[in-house]
Amino acid sequence: MSRTRQHSDAAARQAAYRARTYWQQPPTQKFLAGIAQGVHTDLAAALQKRDCPLPAELLGDHAGQTLANLRDYITHGSLAAAQKARELL
Repeated sequence: MSRTRQHSDAAARQAAYRARTYWQQPPTQKFLAGIAQGVHTDLAAALQKRDCPLPAELLGDHAGQTLANLRDYITHGSLAAAQKARELL
């Protein structure tokens, strides 16, 4: 006796497979760009409201710079410390 069909066609089966494995895959460039833009926008709004514990110098001219500044701030504790670390390289 054969099994009942779980998916109506190959496209539905493929969509179910992608839904199961999506979070196991590396993030796409589009996803990361969206996250960077969201962080940039949210930080700008929080700084404008003066409701942000993070220093204003983290906000860059664009989302990529803001994300890089945030990474340096987390890694080194301040942007000045990150600058000193780069000078030592």
